[in-house]
Amino acid sequence: MSTTQRSSGGTGRARTLTAGVERGGLILLLAALVIFFASYGESRVAFASEANIRTIIGGQVVVSLLALAALIPLVGGQFDLSVGASLGLSAIGTAAASARHGLPPAAAVMVGVAVGAAVGLVNAVAVAILELDSIIVTLATATVISGLVQWYTGGRSIAGVDPAFTGFASAGLAGVPLTGVVLAVVTLAVWHVLDHTPYGRHLHAVGANRRAAHLVGIEVRRTSFVSFLGSGITAGIGGVIATANLGAGNPSTGPDMLFAALAAVFLGATCIRPGRFNVFGTLVGVFFVAVAVSGLSLIGVDTWVQPTFNGTALLVAVGLAAALARRRR
Repeated sequence: MSTTQRSSGGTGRARTLTAGVERGGLILLLAALVIFFASYGESRVAFASEANIRTIIGGQVVVSLLALAALIPLVGGQFDLSVGASLGLSAIGTAAASARHGLPPAAAVMVGVAVGAAVGLVNAVAVAILELDSIIVTLATATVISGLVQWYTGGRSIAGVDPAFTGFASAGLAGVPLTGVVLAVVTLAVWHVLDHTPYGRHLHAVGANRRAAHLVGIEVRRTSFVSFLGSGITAGIGGVIATANLGAGNPSTGPDMLFAALAAVFLGATCIRPGRFNVFGTLVGVFFVAVAVSGLSLIGVDTWVQPTFNGTALLVAVGLAAALARRRR
């Protein structure tokens, strides 16, 4: 074998190793965090307990749904900063339909999802049809929703939700919480649409280069329109689950999860498919943030650490995702 061939082989193996580390780097970091907090003196017992594990897994269902809602338009190159507010409005709508209007659980669920879809429709019209800036539009939408929620609830939780909601949240199937089953179904649905349908390929193309996508015949407006509608529906499902978890409609639910969800989406773009927003990488990002926050809390760090960690994770993730995207292009 010539020197050139050996050099090429070595370079190829190095590239393969580098690509493997990039794809699985965040997963390895997540595993390292779990091992550290499970063995560190001050957090070892509490972190590894069954109760804490169930809390971490069950508590991230809503955040995961919110992250998936943010992911869909981001694949198409658009931001939806209203997903947190949309989730919160859906939670209030679900609780009000059940507690204040006496609707059966199935109808209340439909109301919650419809509320999310309505918010998505407003964003879709403003961004895709009127071609307004997605960041400005969705930020304005989130602000309006916040005001409406405060007006309708008076800043108080809506209690008296049908016990079937809380029963659903606490029930399990083969040891898996039913809310986790809902997350799995939504995750697989979003993954299938984004990665295995013509629409998903069109959305990726629009996100990569909007003008080029238009030149090859993709209906850019319609593609973006559907992405915001899908985002709203996913956030609506998250709002229903939030109501089931709390047994009430809390007016503060939703917006406080936005930065954790966005951090998860951008962290997810650094693994599995580096440089591209992807569904399973997003879930890894959700649990990376959740494990870090849980472990730090058990160690006894101050309350200011959690928002600082979320903000730092988002900043680092955006930088890494952008660098990997440039490298891939």
